[in-house]
Amino acid sequence: MYKKSDIKKYGVEWLILVNIVKGDLETVKDLALNNQINWGELIEQAMSHKVFPMICYFFIDDEKLFSLIPPFINQYFKICYDINKTKTAMIKEQTHNIDRILKKKNIKYAATKGVILDKLLYDNKGYRFLSDADFMTLPENKQVIGEALKEIGFDVGTVEWKTNEVRKMSREEYLRFLMAKDKIPEHVIEIDNDIIKYVSVGFVTSFTWSGCEYDVDVHDAFLKNKELSIDDSKEEISALDTTHHFIYIILHLYKHAMVEFLSRWNNDVNLVKFGDVYRYFNKYEDIILKELPELMIKYNIEKPIFWTLYHTDSIFGSNMIEKLKGDEFIKNNKEYLNSAKDEKGNTRYFKGTMMERLVSKNRQKLFVSEFREV
Repeated sequence: MYKKSDIKKYGVEWLILVNIVKGDLETVKDLALNNQINWGELIEQAMSHKVFPMICYFFIDDEKLFSLIPPFINQYFKICYDINKTKTAMIKEQTHNIDRILKKKNIKYAATKGVILDKLLYDNKGYRFLSDADFMTLPENKQVIGEALKEIGFDVGTVEWKTNEVRKMSREEYLRFLMAKDKIPEHVIEIDNDIIKYVSVGFVTSFTWSGCEYDVDVHDAFLKNKELSIDDSKEEISALDTTHHFIYIILHLYKHAMVEFLSRWNNDVNLVKFGDVYRYFNKYEDIILKELPELMIKYNIEKPIFWTLYHTDSIFGSNMIEKLKGDEFIKNNKEYLNSAKDEKGNTRYFKGTMMERLVSKNRQKLFVSEFREV
């Protein structure tokens, strides 16, 4: 539930987003039916946090919520949901194509993040926003992955969304990617569709990023890889096991919250990433509580794990930190919990809570050089 003071502090629109992502539809209906909605604010924040297709789906699916949507805006809700659903299906189709070629060539890999989570956590309805298909592979596979992707029609490049065209990568950019510790150059394939013309895929070779003090041994993690279904077909794809995938989505969120150049784009961290963590823990709590404590010690990743879970608890009112016996860590690391990094790797701090950081439309103003306790 929510407090009346929360509506005054954050706005009903933001609380609707939080509870949509959380999966608490009864609270969403209570908020929407008993308060005036600023539709412009709701749509802007939903799009900024990659939640708009989710809003569209649930407001269309429920008759009472649908009746609240202003005329013509309701049509755009349906159009935008259908586009996201179509795009998701196309991404999954290409994921299957990649799975087939990599298995044929006996190249080890794991699909990660949205393409896996859409079915695991979001009902396989196509309302979880996906930018692209994400994969992880072993560092020594960089060259053969590129060759395999080219064989099935992919080329190195990125999609320019404004023009809906592919920007080719220069040879200098390509070589930088090959030299990087953690990534393979982005690849794109053209699709026979007038609206969704391309599907992008990204491969990483690390659980973290170049220069990060934390990491997980990919070879070790891949020993537990499993096969998972991502849609209604019987064909399964390679994926990380339950707890290693939980670790990865946590560390990916942590990266976006920590790295300075992402915050300059207001792409530092968003609500849907915290929602992934919350929903994942709720679904696989027993497995995570059994396996995660040992893996945190093994990989020395207690700090980023507890950092992320603490802020997830603060947003959704959950108690993951308590269940993982991390209360003492939180008590002794208040300064670290509000920390991030600047472009030179120096520590900086954000003012206020993570909820306030997420709501803010000018996050750069929240960062200061000295810690101020909340």
